[in-house]
Amino acid sequence: MTTSFPMNAGDGPYSYFKNSHLQGMLDESLFDSFNLPMYFPSPKDMTKVVEKNGYFSIERMELTDPKSKLVDEVDAKTLMINLRVVLEGLIINHFGSEIAEET
Repeated sequence: MTTSFPMNAGDGPYSYFKNSHLQGMLDESLFDSFNLPMYFPSPKDMTKVVEKNGYFSIERMELTDPKSKLVDEVDAKTLMINLRVVLEGLIINHFGSEIAEET
């Protein structure tokens, strides 16, 4: 008997990533141990680091909205290609190269 698992690209119980171990693609312990912390420093944090370094000075600092630089909306495929470029090395180091070759 074949078992089928409904999947989507979200982060809920039916997300592809969370359920890929059910299809034998990913060891559940590898998935559970994957951690990708994101840190976005505040202007105050950036100022501290630059001043501590001593080789640079801040002449002007401004926060920008990355979306303001876009001409058109980004489609899902373009977004995923960009994420892959940034994260592929981390994913391969943790899960192995086979997972990257699946896509």
